[in-house]
Amino acid sequence: MSFLLSIVGIVVIVVTLFDLYRAFACRSWSTTQGVITLASAEIVSAYAQTRKLFSTKNQTSFYYDYTVNGEKHLGTRIFFGDTFISLFSFLAAKGAIEKYKEGQTVTVYYNPSNPQNSVLEPGAKWQAFAALVLGVVLVIVAPMFS
Repeated sequence: MSFLLSIVGIVVIVVTLFDLYRAFACRSWSTTQGVITLASAEIVSAYAQTRKLFSTKNQTSFYYDYTVNGEKHLGTRIFFGDTFISLFSFLAAKGAIEKYKEGQTVTVYYNPSNPQNSVLEPGAKWQAFAALVLGVVLVIVAPMFS
């Protein structure tokens, strides 16, 4: 169990550090205008009559279109540091999505060397730092479970 916690903690730390790197780097990226094409967060419930099962699933969908040098792109990232947000909190993901409405014009920050890499909100958010703390805590407490 301690090995598994350590591995999970290390993965969270590495992914979050990469997100933080991109969060700071994207502040100097080029910008263009884009349009929100889909922004929804909902709880989907299903009942399977054959097995008498009821299930609930949190589902978030977020897309925006933007054009760079005449080429259309589809973006999905609101901010860097959201890699684990939907895994841990549907309400937090829903809150991030609710700021945007379908058809809304937005400023899109895109990587000039790789225009398909984009984000709407540049810079680091608290969620990235919270994920980093979680990863460190997992690595620290892992030996207690051996």
